[in-house]
Amino acid sequence: MSENSGTLLVKAFTANEAIPIEGANITVRNSESGSPKILYFVQTDNSGISELLNLPAPNISYSLSPGANTLPYSQYDVIVEKDGYYTKTIKDVPIFSGIGAALPIDMIPITEDRISYIQNNSTITENDKL
Repeated sequence: MSENSGTLLVKAFTANEAIPIEGANITVRNSESGSPKILYFVQTDNSGISELLNLPAPNISYSLSPGANTLPYSQYDVIVEKDGYYTKTIKDVPIFSGIGAALPIDMIPITEDRISYIQNNSTITENDKL
């Protein structure tokens, strides 16, 4: 980890963290307005854990100075996808310089009747994209 970066570890599980999700696709992108830039696209291992992701963050001095004009952390969006599960999007995940963060994601399985409904319905609503 460099001086102006922090790390992120994503953990994908189901059943209240009892069962790891192997092969979940994880996309990490900056959360700036405009067109987001993808920084990482990785998959979870057989333990449901991503590799350690090194992400740029402002110098730690900003977090030690009250009233600084710059946020003391960077923000990233994390998207976790796996066939048979609802997609999870976590917006504005804060990353501080010199700090490691772990992000547990509880994946929710899509039931067979819901899959059938989505496949047979030509109009997919926002609720179906969860």
